[in-house]
Amino acid sequence: MVGTIFLMALGVVTVASAETGQSLTEAPASEATAAADEQFLTAGELLQSCRGAAGSREDGLCLEFIFGLVRTVTEMQQQDPSTQYFCIDPGATSIRTVQGTLLRGLEERQDVAAMPAFEIAIDVLGRAWPCVQTPPR
Repeated sequence: MVGTIFLMALGVVTVASAETGQSLTEAPASEATAAADEQFLTAGELLQSCRGAAGSREDGLCLEFIFGLVRTVTEMQQQDPSTQYFCIDPGATSIRTVQGTLLRGLEERQDVAAMPAFEIAIDVLGRAWPCVQTPPR
């Protein structure tokens, strides 16, 4: 679909506007995949996009993926604080910093290029920005 991105994260598919980033719909992954015969982005395809020159179409796709993933995971973690995948503060960490970290992580894990991008991205970002629990006093 032109102008939208599909993001599957942890069993939920979010369809968001590529222009605004606004979430248009959310559905359980099983329903969304049954309704739309779409293949999700692989880690190898994401790697190629993230290698694109700044400002290129590929670069834009990489940034849209990152934006959608961070937003979806952040919202999920706010709804269920016991679920912690990664903790990136968008106010303190630029999307370009996240992109660079993700690119390095994808390059190191080219052996999983055929796997869904969201699975590898969550792992890479979770290692770079783990959620640190502070013990109660």
